[in-house]
Parts: sequence; structure tokens; C-alpha cells
Amino acid sequence: MEKASGPLELHFGDAATPERVEAAAWMIREMLSAVCPSLADDSVTMVVSNLSMSVGVRGRTPEAKQVVQRLRSFVRAPGGYLARHPEHGAMADAILAFEERAKLSSPMVVTNEHGGRTLATLDAGYLETLRGIQQADQAGAGISRGTTTIYSKVLRVGRTAEGRQLQARLILDGRPEEIRVDGDAAVFFDLAKSGSMARVTIRAAWRRMADGKLWLVANQSVALDAAVVTLSNGKAVLAKLLAASNGLREMSDEEFDARMRGMKASRW
Repeated sequence: MEKASGPLELHFGDAATPERVEAAAWMIREMLSAVCPSLADDSVTMVVSNLSMSVGVRGRTPEAKQVVQRLRSFVRAPGGYLARHPEHGAMADAILAFEERAKLSSPMVVTNEHGGRTLATLDAGYLETLRGIQQADQAGAGISRGTTTIYSKVLRVGRTAEGRQLQARLILDGRPEEIRVDGDAAVFFDLAKSGSMARVTIRAAWRRMADGKLWLVANQSVALDAAVVTLSNGKAVLAKLLAASNGLREMSDEEFDARMRGMKASRW
């Protein structure tokens, strides 16, 4: 995460109608969720000024302050930011959806706290840049989708707030990530409680990076199913391989253990 540097303010130049305030709150929640889906709703404060509509966004916890800093980095240079963090592309979608809903008469301006330094003016040129990013993503440029299996412990399962989607924290490509659960919730809760290694089936989205490697985009992927990975499964597979390779019959666990104890270490 980047070093936190204070709250943000969004200035709209239009009257704060209930519809605009609701749309602005939705946009901010979507942007925060794009960066950190597990961020608790009460860890960020939003203060609305009603005269000339503005919204202040302040992180209350260290994690939330870092997430707000990510929003600051994005609005200053969305193209460069998404080149580094393509998994956060939903922030562009949220701003464009807000602009469509709010019907602003003048561009939104994002500043530091108390109307400080202007970070970005979301004028026609800025929005066109976001549309280009969105259209490239929708066209599937650099995006691959499919079903895959990963092996990970389920670190935790839960919702950030009542009514929000159930998410599981898994290790994806060596990093802990939150991913939406669209399977049997009880299975994921049991795996989190037991701490067992799990085989998780995921409907995944990958983005191809500049170096040609594929990056699994957690906030566009869904966990469909999971099962415990047990030693007995491995024993059964290896026993069958031994039987197929040299004519040995399938063995019981006791016979298998005895045979493994009798084997000498070797290099592959």
C-alpha cells in the first residue's frame, strides 16, 4: 500500500439533491470496494456539504487511509495507475456510472482536504480517457476468463456489512485476496474454521500484463466450490500410479505406509 496523506474532497458545483448524494455515496463505495473489497463500511467517513455539493472522504483506520490514498493516486493519473494496478479497473466504471446518473452541469473537481490542491478536474477529456479504458476492458483486451482450481487455506469468510456479498480470503498467486463466494457458504465457513488446505474451484478473470504474465483479478472472479485436500487422496493416487506402472495391486493405507518406509530417498 502507498503512504497515506489525508482525506479527499469531491466538489460537484451542483445542488445536493437526494439523488445526487445517493449516487455520489454509491460511487465512493464502489471505488473503495474496487481497491479493498473487505474494507469495513464504518472505517471510512463521508461528509456531505449541501449548499454547493461536496463530499469529504476520510479514512478512520490505517487500512482505510491507505485505500483513500489509492483513490487519490487513481484520480490524478488513471491510465498510469491502472497500468500498475489493473485489478482496480472498476474505479473507472464507478465514476462513469455516477456521471451518467448525476447529470452534472459542470465537471467534478477532486481536491485535497478543505479545498486544497486540485488533484483532477473530471472534464470531457478526462471522462473520455476513462471511457477508453472501460471500452478496452469490455472488449476483452488483455482479459481472459475461464474456470481454474487453486490450492489455498481459507483464511477467513464473512461480509463487510449486512446485505453485502459473502467473501472468502484466499492466497492467490502468493498474495492474500478477497474473492466473492457463489457456492455453499457452509463449506467455506467449515474450511476457515478447520484451517485445512482446500482445493477451490474459481470462475476467474485474468489480465495480461506488459511482461506477458497473467494476473488473476480477484474482484472479477468468483469462488464456486471448495473441498478439503487430504493425505489419503494423495495416497490413493500414488498407489494407483504404482499399480499401473509396475503391476502392483492397490494397497491399503497400512501397506502403503509400510512400502513408503522401505523406500530409499532418491533425486528426481
